[in-house]
Amino acid sequence: MASKVQIINRALIALGQTIVINDIEEDTTPAQLGKELWETCVEYILTVHPWACAQKRWTIAADATAPLWGFSYAYTKPADCVAVFEMEGQEEYDWKVESGKIVTNHGAPIFISGNRNVTAPGDFDASMVEALAYKLAMEMAVPLTNSKTLRDQMEDGLKDRTVNTRTLNSRQRTAQTVSVATWTGARH
Repeated sequence: MASKVQIINRALIALGQTIVINDIEEDTTPAQLGKELWETCVEYILTVHPWACAQKRWTIAADATAPLWGFSYAYTKPADCVAVFEMEGQEEYDWKVESGKIVTNHGAPIFISGNRNVTAPGDFDASMVEALAYKLAMEMAVPLTNSKTLRDQMEDGLKDRTVNTRTLNSRQRTAQTVSVATWTGARH
């Protein structure tokens, strides 16, 4: 279980910094940057990938007011939902999120899965810790090192960690069954 300080130190080490922090409240540039960037970097990381440690499922009733056009139903996204990745029984193009509402032609209730707002570092799994450390390193690179090249390297590191996590997650999931009707329908 990593702490904020450990994750920020992981970011500093990725940047090649030899001095790490002992406390998020200390009066050093790395600590102040880590403290300032923490919340937005965590939120960003939660929106880009369905992390196993953050996944949650919700059942949602329809709002009383339908969208003005394009879709028949609107659903208020749950307050603790940071990102929606899947709606049961719907293809990706059959729904979307707009201004805190999920809009679709699918009637109530809907069943969604996505990331809940996980804020305690002890709840992050190892892959999310690594991705968050690289996001922090990417954001701290220019202020600490004045190197856009290093910033770009940290961005590449973040992309690599997200791709590797997708591969790992795919190995930990049940394979989706594709019915014969799907393939037959695709031919005709």
